[in-house]
Amino acid sequence: MRAQTGKNGWYFRFHSDIILCKRPNDVTQAVKDENLRIMAVRFHPHAKQRMAERGATNLEVSAAVQDGERFEAKFGRAGFRRNFVFEKQWRGRYYKTKQVEVYAVREDQDWLVISVIVRYF
Repeated sequence: MRAQTGKNGWYFRFHSDIILCKRPNDVTQAVKDENLRIMAVRFHPHAKQRMAERGATNLEVSAAVQDGERFEAKFGRAGFRRNFVFEKQWRGRYYKTKQVEVYAVREDQDWLVISVIVRYF
């Protein structure tokens, strides 16, 4: 199990294909405060395959679900979109921004990520 702090104070704890997310004031509070709501972001195998093909990380996808712009998608799904500073090369070209678009369905209090689209510009 690994733990990592993302942007905007989100605290992520990784369990294979599930990421548990807390949003405390700081990481030490997340460890101490058991009353914080935990939301799991789970990944369908299709989503994991698309993430690998398109260059998205677990942390970026989870951050898009937690902090990104939410929009309605087809078939009752929710879409989430978030831009990240990239400033690197991807497949031989330099890009400043990476946009991660996530399609997910709600399962109880958790999100199941169905697919991920990544745009570079």
